[in-house]
Amino acid sequence: MVVCKGDNATIKLDKGTVISKINWAFDGLTTSGNSRTFENVTEEKTFNIKVYNSDGCEMDTFVTINVNDKPVISFTGDNKSCSGDEFSLDVTATNCTFEWSSQNSTTWQVNNDKSHLTDILDAGNNDSKLIRYEVTATNTTTSCYSKGSFDVTVHKKPTVKIADHAKNVCEGNSVSLTSKDAFASYSWVAANNREFVLGTTRSMDFTPTEEETRYILTATDDHNCKGADSTDIYLIHKPSFTFNYTPVCQGSKGTISLNNV
Repeated sequence: MVVCKGDNATIKLDKGTVISKINWAFDGLTTSGNSRTFENVTEEKTFNIKVYNSDGCEMDTFVTINVNDKPVISFTGDNKSCSGDEFSLDVTATNCTFEWSSQNSTTWQVNNDKSHLTDILDAGNNDSKLIRYEVTATNTTTSCYSKGSFDVTVHKKPTVKIADHAKNVCEGNSVSLTSKDAFASYSWVAANNREFVLGTTRSMDFTPTEEETRYILTATDDHNCKGADSTDIYLIHKPSFTFNYTPVCQGSKGTISLNNV
């Protein structure tokens, strides 16, 4: 007889009409009856069965319960995520097939062999939400199976806002931009060159050189979730002008005119 490790094993003999008594001997204990159940079998067990007929004749035999290991499930994945981000989870168990379920997510998908799960998580109106994924791994040779679960906490992304500021700045002057709220870290970039980080502090002074510059603030909270806000700054050019005048003699009246350029 073969069972999976940790399962119960029940052996039952049909007494029929000629067998009057059945004795089971195991670990020095003797019991009677036509069946015996061994609970939570974790290792191989061998026991003696003595069968008697009505004339007192005895038949003696041995029965062994062999044990197959259940699959050992391992997960690889981050136990926290952010709303709207893609979450991925891998499961491994030797020589197994997998079946997934979740009571609080319906958007998950798996690859062909079901060893890789992806999902787009959403905390909804909550600051955070617990998502549990459950998997059953079944050994393709022994049919023994194990169940495992993985919990991930999805956090709401932070609401990032750049504080009120001047929209127009004179050529050569600077404008101060500040995150309205405090976060764990900050990153400021210009929209026309997002690869170049202009600053990493809550407040930054910028001197625009373009007619219109969009500054983008990305802030990261304590859960490593990111939010962003942007603002447009318009450059006002300084006036440009020239003087026109005609030289005159000392004591004479002269005229100077100012012309816009």
